[in-house]
Amino acid sequence: MGEKVEILAPAGSWDSLVAGVRNGADAVYLGGTVFNARQYAANFGNRELKKAVDYCHFHGVKVYVTVNILILQKEFHEIVDYIYFLYSIGADAVIVQDVGLLYFLRTVLPDLPVHASTQMTIHNLFGADYLWDLGIKRVVLARELTIEEIKYIADHTNIELEIFAHGALCISYSGQCLFSSMIGGRSGNRGRCAQPCRLPYHLVEINRGQVKRELATRGEYILSTRDLNTIHILPEIIQTGITSLKFEGRMKRPEYVATVIRIYRDAIERYYLDPFNYFIKEEEMTALIQIFNREFTDAHLTGEHNFKLIGYSRPNNRGLFLGRVMKINGKIAQVKLEEDLHLGDGIEVWVTIGGRKGLIIKEIGHRGKTVQWAEKGSTVQIEVPDGVRKGDRIFKTYDQDLMSKASSSYALSYELPKIPLSINVKGELGRPLLLHVVDADGNKIEVASEINCQKALKHSVKEDMLYTQLGRLGNTRYELNTLKVDMQEDLMVPISEINRLRRKMVDALDKKRGQHDNDKVKKTSEKDYYDRANLFLSEIIRKDHNKTMQIDQPHHLQLNVKVGDFSSFVTASKIKVNCIYVPVLPYKNKTFSMKQLKEAMIVGKGKDIKVIPYLPRILHDSAVNSVLNILDRLNCDYNGIMVGNLGSIRLVKKYFSGAFIHGDYFLNIMNASATGFFLEQGLVKLCLSPELSFSDLEEFTPEILIVAECLVHGYIPLLVSRYCPVAGANGECNKDGKQRRLCSIQGALKDRKNYLFPFEMDGQCLMHLFNSKALCLIDSLERFKALNINSIRLDLEREDEKTVQKVCELYAAALYEGEKDQYRAEIERLYPEGITRGHYFRGVE
Repeated sequence: MGEKVEILAPAGSWDSLVAGVRNGADAVYLGGTVFNARQYAANFGNRELKKAVDYCHFHGVKVYVTVNILILQKEFHEIVDYIYFLYSIGADAVIVQDVGLLYFLRTVLPDLPVHASTQMTIHNLFGADYLWDLGIKRVVLARELTIEEIKYIADHTNIELEIFAHGALCISYSGQCLFSSMIGGRSGNRGRCAQPCRLPYHLVEINRGQVKRELATRGEYILSTRDLNTIHILPEIIQTGITSLKFEGRMKRPEYVATVIRIYRDAIERYYLDPFNYFIKEEEMTALIQIFNREFTDAHLTGEHNFKLIGYSRPNNRGLFLGRVMKINGKIAQVKLEEDLHLGDGIEVWVTIGGRKGLIIKEIGHRGKTVQWAEKGSTVQIEVPDGVRKGDRIFKTYDQDLMSKASSSYALSYELPKIPLSINVKGELGRPLLLHVVDADGNKIEVASEINCQKALKHSVKEDMLYTQLGRLGNTRYELNTLKVDMQEDLMVPISEINRLRRKMVDALDKKRGQHDNDKVKKTSEKDYYDRANLFLSEIIRKDHNKTMQIDQPHHLQLNVKVGDFSSFVTASKIKVNCIYVPVLPYKNKTFSMKQLKEAMIVGKGKDIKVIPYLPRILHDSAVNSVLNILDRLNCDYNGIMVGNLGSIRLVKKYFSGAFIHGDYFLNIMNASATGFFLEQGLVKLCLSPELSFSDLEEFTPEILIVAECLVHGYIPLLVSRYCPVAGANGECNKDGKQRRLCSIQGALKDRKNYLFPFEMDGQCLMHLFNSKALCLIDSLERFKALNINSIRLDLEREDEKTVQKVCELYAAALYEGEKDQYRAEIERLYPEGITRGHYFRGVE
């Protein structure tokens, strides 16, 4: 059957680390205090990281360290030091999102294993193989894949595959969400997501930015996903051929980690013992529900992309249904229990009016007596909060017995066993006192006192005194096991010198063991690493990429436009623009036929405008042939192809090797190393991340900015999801009936402050949610000129042709005739819902 699937546990704190290890994890993933995507977890300082690696390796458990955020250029020198520290302590792999860091690691430190984070949005075979070709050991696949899609990738690639098995989900493809970033400045790509998807929204139809009608939904929390639970489909998942099952939970308490890992470990062992008779115990499912749930879903694994993914009624822990209020007398409720109840348990009542109210059970009445606990089926009297009525539902949100069981599984397992030492003491008159020391792993050292042995006038050194003084190793990793003393009679050495000698011994042992440990994991010396790192950084930011690239040298800032339909293309082509990006697969509300694509190429040639098809940012394997068919029929009659995903780079290289590749901002380019990587991969133009500020852009050198494009106008997509809110609100999608028409409406989500976030559905039934305000930098173009940026881009995928015409005219005028105050005022009239300058002046956290 091959190797067992790996259980990869979350460790957001030391207690959670121990809980995962003691309950059956094969590996843990954790983050330091910097550069990881859970900045609000406790995390680990450098000393704790070293301790964590030692602890896990002693127990045969691997440690993967998350370095899975996008890195600003000004941070790169700091991360260089951090990476070598992780390498030196023996981390088994680092988990990476930023392609710039990936490029650095593969170039400078190739013997440190790298796992590609789910934030890299790898969702097809092309992406998996692309990373394998780069020397990446493992990829964490996007959570939007089905079991069939995972198996297809596993059957055709060599790279290790990891998928999430249990815990919280994101509504967006990871790495493609700017929701928190754009509305609050807290970037999910930087580990500071504020989770706006967990807030309430109303589903509405809009017309020209105004609400036309509100659509009925199952609840207000339209974007709040349920929690993933795959224990019932573990056999199907394991049989796909994946390497690792990852468990979310670095923000969860250690009891959660202990419970979830223990249950899945037991279930997986049962599967391997008897694959044909796999089963789940009732108490296991009860414990998983009790420890934390927002209701459960198998996400997209079985092909359910709609309402079964969402917890419409509330965004947080639901607990376990305990029963309904049968009678109420003041604050005392009578309840028939659906589950056992103990003193110390926490309950929450879903009251008819006023939401949810909770408390801790301090007294249980049963058959006229006060009891410590009551079993399922009992009718009991318990105190409840004010406002509770007959019929209200009660949920148990905290189970004292379950938590005690979980905490007892790791409470006594904090420290590593001490390393026993054998010490041989030798002393001769007029010579230093010598310690010959051997530890349990065979490491040998010798240390000598700084004071020579002297003739004793009163008290000579005795064996028991040496045993006492040398055995004082309480705060170290060591303990004295055996002591052999070989000393001449009546010799004296001051106790202070013996203590100094003991400390000297510990330091020498630490150094010796450190060298030994490093020899086992390190192939690259510290000097070689920093020599390579410094050379890499100096070359990557100063390399003149234009010498090897077929790209125009701009004499002025160039204007590029991205459109969503053919009529908008025709309008934009009448303006003085350099390049127009056109969709291979347009949104459902837009039209760009094969015939129109061919016509666009002809128009572009006649007007000396580059016309570049852009591929969908998400391209599942099932849609690849459609895209290839369209590009084939165009007969390469275009000026390049724009891509927004790593897999699409490999696709274009494989099937259209002569095409110039343009990189969209969905590639998350935030540093010079990332630009260097993509340029080395053959891309000719790169749109930088809209999360960069002007200050961040100033960190790039002119050699890089001369091939860069910056987004200056348009509705920024906040997220892309495999979930359709319209189909989710109305049940499963009937593509030939009413739902087919509904999914083509002009839809939006209205938040608590009445802001409207419009969305579009594409040909793969993916939802693209846009910001409520359009980005507008029409009064800041001189800043881009001063930076020597190659080009600016107007993203006008959603706009109609009249708006496209006016926006293009205004930007062309501002670019070629100079900025004027009225231009921004005219833009504001075009976008009554408001405009924003994005992050160019404020940056992101």
